[in-house]
Formats: sequence, structure tokens, C-alpha cells
Amino acid sequence: MKEQVTEAVVSTVLPLLQNPPNSLASSKKAFLITDVKKNVSLENMKHRSINEDESFYKKENANSLIGPINHEDFTMNSNIRKPIVTVPVNLFFDDTSTHRSKRWLALHCVQMQLAGIPMDERHKEKNIHFIGASEKVDMMKLVEMAISDIRQCQRDGFITFDAVHQKECLIKCPLDVIVADYNVLSFCCNHLGASAIKYCPRCHASSETFQQILQQRLPEETKRTVNRIDLRSKEVDKIKLRKQTGVKEHFNCLWDVIDPHRDIPVGLLHLIPLGLAKHLIVFIISQMDNETLKRMGCHLETLLPSKGLEFFQYIESRQGKDFKSYLQVAPFNLLFVGADKVFIRLTCCLAQIQKQLNQENIDEKLMNELQENITEYHQLITEYLPNFAKKAKTHLLLHVMDDIKRHGPPTSYDEDSFEKNHGRIRDQIFIQNQKARSRDTAERYAQHILCSHIVTGGFFKDSEIWTQASDNICQAGCNPAVMSFLGIKHGSQKTPGEISKLERHPNGHVKKNPVTDDSLLMMSVGLSENTCTSFSKGQCVTSQSLDLINSGDWVEYTNSSGESCYGVFKGAVEIDGVFTFARVQKSQDLREEDSSLGCALHLLTTAYEYIPAKNIKTPCPFIHDCFKGNCIVSFSLTKQRVEQQNVSKRKLIILHNVHHKIYMLNKFHL
Repeated sequence: MKEQVTEAVVSTVLPLLQNPPNSLASSKKAFLITDVKKNVSLENMKHRSINEDESFYKKENANSLIGPINHEDFTMNSNIRKPIVTVPVNLFFDDTSTHRSKRWLALHCVQMQLAGIPMDERHKEKNIHFIGASEKVDMMKLVEMAISDIRQCQRDGFITFDAVHQKECLIKCPLDVIVADYNVLSFCCNHLGASAIKYCPRCHASSETFQQILQQRLPEETKRTVNRIDLRSKEVDKIKLRKQTGVKEHFNCLWDVIDPHRDIPVGLLHLIPLGLAKHLIVFIISQMDNETLKRMGCHLETLLPSKGLEFFQYIESRQGKDFKSYLQVAPFNLLFVGADKVFIRLTCCLAQIQKQLNQENIDEKLMNELQENITEYHQLITEYLPNFAKKAKTHLLLHVMDDIKRHGPPTSYDEDSFEKNHGRIRDQIFIQNQKARSRDTAERYAQHILCSHIVTGGFFKDSEIWTQASDNICQAGCNPAVMSFLGIKHGSQKTPGEISKLERHPNGHVKKNPVTDDSLLMMSVGLSENTCTSFSKGQCVTSQSLDLINSGDWVEYTNSSGESCYGVFKGAVEIDGVFTFARVQKSQDLREEDSSLGCALHLLTTAYEYIPAKNIKTPCPFIHDCFKGNCIVSFSLTKQRVEQQNVSKRKLIILHNVHHKIYMLNKFHL
């Protein structure tokens, strides 16, 4: 596919100049099928029938021919023809550090991902493949080798074995998209980057026109501009033309494969978490005093315990996953400390955009809502933070809409899984002698992939027969330790309604409670004491979504009337090891939304009910309304483990108003 034109690979056929092996065949009706292949547009192809008196041959070597070839071999219904399987791929280019220290030495990395597999499999470690890495050659030289292989594969294909249909097939791998951040996007588009007046690699927009998509950049136009720059004799004139047009001249091997201006979609990780979210949050934090930041950190610890009180202290060093998770609760955090309403509106709008872009299925209705949120965000930027218009990623939000229409949801080509693989690539470097990083890393990954293919039951060709490893080898590959080493997660089988963290005696045995100790339970679940002898209590249950629900977590469940409700999970019981029931504290939907955040409000009541444990659907992100509840921040003595000792330290904690039972359903949660 190039410029949305479907092409076919055809073999060139020439008249046979020598006499054919079959003397009965006329030399005028004999043809030679050469090994020269071309890509031809379907619009330029016409069907031609084969006459009975025509014969076709192939070269066996320089002096002999094979043929005549059976006419049935030219038909699509031939059993001899190998089926062609198209496997589109995504490429990822980026740099990582070659050193462990802060000294920077860029290691250019190229990775590959299968683009046609299901979403839940696409970003797994086993489906992210290392292609090459080098710190000595230019990035585009490294990419050129990968592109050359892809073009050859698309033209000629390669023979492999279809394990499902038990026969050989021909694989072709067209390039679908290139996954990249803004810097690599600019590099692949021959664009100058953020320093250009027209800072967008996709169109001719500048900071003054960031709210609209201007004339789209075209490959032919960019190539002409590169030639204009090359014709300038003075470096001063070149610099001036680069800055005016936003084009930078350098070798680019991508022009003949894809349109870099359209087939390199905006990366979600670097657009929102490491882009707009980081810019906005860092700016808001810079406006806060130390006392306010302490209150924000204390409140954040109740929302995201893993972030802790020091999240804002090292805000510039946070990773994309940190900003991604914080943006989901940032409106609640800012509302608690009484931040400026403009900041709350901006974070709400950006958090809503992040949630919409992370959906796996985006329909027309969601597209319209996304467009409205982007327009609102740009209006707020224009009115309150005009300096943010100078940031190219503020404008790139508009191009996300075109990317979705052309390439699908952004989650199909996000950078998270590739960035995680950088750590594994660097781990390989640090166990080498550092003399040939590129070669040694490639060899180690090739050995790893080959080992994984063999022990997981993959087919390989032995002489002329496709076979698998022995049963002993395949059984060893199913070992959880081996699967973990190969990067294949061995998930434990969970059953909805299964209870865990059961109460136990000091000897480890499950504690059995007599039925008479909890007659209220029997009344609630409708079981008679005659049919039950004992029950056990647990603190966790597995939901229908296979999430582990802990006591105190908000959940969505189905009540006895078959209605979907919200409540707080308060433990579970297992009766005679057969019946499992969950105890839920019920909530009441107030049928109104918070005026600042637009989140639905729920009142946590004092009523409880027992339901079958399998009726727990999924965990729900409810957050206490600390702002209207006037919850306070205070110091308290807490026990901490320091050097194998329990030490009491004063720590800031938030004291919730126990009389204020209003909770908000977090609509920004992913």
C-alpha cells in the first residue's frame, strides 16, 4: 500500500529467445518467467487468458530450462499454489541510554510489533521484537536496513509453515505504521522540530495558528524544499530557509515505503502523559507554596498510595506512567486544596481527553465528544495559558482525529510496550564486554527467540519435513519458570466468586465458625441451619472481571432483584466449602453531579446485604468528597520499619470526616 493505492507483485514474462526443450512447441508461443518482480497498481492490470498453444518455462540454471509449466499452476484454484498470508508490522524507533550513569550516549533502537493480532495480545512482551541497535551509526542508516528487509519480504515473501492448516504458506509483511515520539516523527519527516516557526511535522501550522490544521505537508513538497536547501551555497541562507519552512535536509529511506506525514501517528504516551499532562502539572505545581504541596501530597497518598508524599518533590523526574495515573485523580487533588478553578477545568478537560483516547473502540459519538473536548482545551489555553500555544504537542491534539480515522484507536500503536522493552535491551548491554554492543545484543535476542519458538512447540524444517521438538522439550516449555524467563506470563486461573485471604488459626488451618454464631447471616442468605454446619470468613473475592477485590473496595454488583448497584465490599463467607457470599455496604445514587468536576454523587448508607460472591462485577473508582466534607490534614504517630526495627515517626495524614458519607464516581478513571 502506497498513497492508498493497492498494488500487486507480478513476475516479468519475456518471449523465449532459445528453442524450448519440447520440440513440438512453437518458439513464437514460448515464454520465459523471469525472477524479476515488480509492484503494479491494480488499476493498471488487465486479465489475460492463456491459450492452449502457449507454453511457459523457468530457468533451472544458466543453460537449462524447466517446463513447460502446467497451465493449472497459473490459476488461483491450484492446489500446488501456496496460500499468501499478509502480516502487517509496526516499527518503533527511539533512543535509550547506553550507560548506567547520567552520561548520555544514545543507543539507537529499532523494534517491531505485529499489527494484525488482537489488542490484548499486541502489547505483550512476547509480541514485541527487537530488530537492531547501535550507538555508532546514524538512526536512519539503521532504519534503512530494516526497511530494506521489509521491502524484500513484501516483494518476494518467505516460506513458512502454517501450524493450524498443517501446510506451507507464503508470508508477506507490509509496513503499517511507524510508532514514534515527536522528535523521531520530525526526524522521519525531514522536519526541523520544535525550533521551527512552522513547528508541526504534519501541516504548516505555527504557534499563532495552533487551533487549526493548515495545509497538509506532502512528500513531494518536502522533497522539493530539501532540494532548495541543498542548492543554497551559504549556511546562513540554509538556516533561514530551514526555519521558515520547518524542513531539514538529511538522508531519508522512508519516502518510498510510506508517507511519513500521515503514516506516523501521534504517540499517545508522549502526547498526553509526557507531553501535555507534564507541562500542565509542572506549571500548576510551580504556582503552589510548600504548605499547599504538603497537603496535596498527603491527599494524593490516599488516592494513589504508591505515589507517596514525595511525588511533587521530584515532579520533573517522573515517568510517563506516573503522569498517566496522576492525571486521573488530579482534578480531585486540586479541588481538595482549593486550587484555581481554571487549573481544575484544564485538568478535567485533559483527563477526559486521555480517557477517550485510551478506549479500544472509538465510534462516531465518541469522536464528536473528543473533538468537543479538544476544542474546549484549546479555548482554555488561548484564554488563560497562551504560552502553551508555543508547544507543538498542544497543536498535535488536532491530528489525533485524523490518525484515528486512518489508523484506528491510539491504543493500537502506543509506545508503552516498546519503552518497557528498552530496559531489557539495556540489561543485555551491561552483561557484555562493550566491544560490539550491536552484534552481541542481536545475537542474544536471536538465540532467545529461537529458544522460545522451539520450546513452545513451534515448527522448524528438518531436511524437507516440518517438525516440532519432542514432547519432553514442549513439556519443559510449559514450566512456569521457563515461561517467565521467555517473557510469557503464566497467569493463575481465577474463578469469579472465589474467596481468598481466609481467616486462619496460628497453625495455618482455615478457621471454621459454627453456624449458630451468625444467625443473621442465615436469615440474609436464605439458608436453613439444618443444611449448614460451618462457615469461613475471607477478606478478598474475585470479581467477574477477574480482578481481586479487597475488603473496603468499592464495587459494582448485582443485587437480589437483578439490578446493578454500587457499594463497598466488606468481606465474604464460604459455607461448608460450597456456597460463597459477599457482604456489601450499600450506597444510594443521589441523582446529581458535583458542580466542579461533573462526577456522579453517591451516599454510603449504613445498610448491608449478602449477595452471591459471583455477583460482584468489577471494582469501581469512588473517591471521598474531601472538599465539601472539610477533611483535615494532621500529624500522627505511625510505625515504620527502619533497619529491622519498628520506629514511631510523625507523619502527615488526612483525617476524613466520618459524618460526611458522600463519594464521587471518578469519571476520568481508565
